[in-house]
Amino acid sequence: MAFEDLEVAANSAVIGALANAEAVFGGGVSVRGIFEAPGVRALGAVNAAVPTFTFIRPETLDVARGDTLSIGTKLYMVSAVEADDAGLLTIGLSA
Repeated sequence: MAFEDLEVAANSAVIGALANAEAVFGGGVSVRGIFEAPGVRALGAVNAAVPTFTFIRPETLDVARGDTLSIGTKLYMVSAVEADDAGLLTIGLSA
């Protein structure tokens, strides 16, 4: 098994075990992931005190700054997008 395959499997296991929220994107695509409340986190080149949502991006979902999503009853706008090569995506959110 290639390292990339192991990374994908590990990411799936982590998200599956730690997912604490479901996000529904503007196009109706729903994904489970890890929602983290505001705290200082390095997101790209900027330290940001913003909520984040980390998930495995489905092939049917493109995410960009300015997109909207809801988590529970709260609506958010995507303020930052950080992807890895194994399909894991962390997005910064603003209310």
